[in-house]
This record gives sequence, C-alpha cells and structure tokens, in this order.
Amino acid sequence: MHHRIEQLHAIKDRFSDEMFLSNKGLSNEVGIHVFCYDPKDEMIVRRYFSDLIHSAGQPYRLIECDLYKIFLQIMRSHNILDNIQHLFSDIPVVKLYLGAYDGQTLSLFDEFHAGNYYRAFNMI
Repeated sequence: MHHRIEQLHAIKDRFSDEMFLSNKGLSNEVGIHVFCYDPKDEMIVRRYFSDLIHSAGQPYRLIECDLYKIFLQIMRSHNILDNIQHLFSDIPVVKLYLGAYDGQTLSLFDEFHAGNYYRAFNMI
C-alpha cells in the first residue's frame, strides 16, 4: 500500500508540471496517459483522486468521467481511447485502469488481454 501512495503522490506532482499540462515533450503524440493499479487498491485510488478533484488552489483542474458508465454504453475501453484522441489534443487525458498497460496493450485486471494497440503513455 505504501508503494501505491508514493505512486499517487508522483501523479499529483505530474499534474502540477507545466510540461505535462501543456502536452509538451510527447514527440507529437496525443497526451493520453494510463495509471494502472491492482483492483485491491481501488478504494485507495478512488479516495485519493476524489480528494484531488475537490481540492482548491491547484494549478490544474481534474474532471472526472465515470468510465464504468461509459463502458456500459460503449462496451470496450479500446473504443474510448480511439474516439477521444481528436477531442483532447491540447490537454492531457489520464485514464485510471484496473489492470496493466505494457506500453502497447491494456489487460483488464491483468487477466484479460485485449490485444489492441494504444497510443498512450504509462503515467509513472
């Protein structure tokens, strides 16, 4: 758990980084980032991000989108990432993901391998 908290603090630091916020240094790639975590840490991650969303005086503004609800409508995470790239070319998008991302494919719960390629970066 301590390692996960350190990772969450590192994400908060990235949110405050001007290079991150302006999508600079990505070699002309779309600024989509993935933070993967173990399902057992769901409540820790959820609480941490809830605190970040509701904190004032930060150099960033977080907007929460419930991907579970979107997932029920679209049914595949692949479609979400493919379809939002053109909408958010000037701001970073961070996807919290219950599973693993190896730099190319997402694996839900680190069990179900989608086999799709994503143009995204690991958050930390």
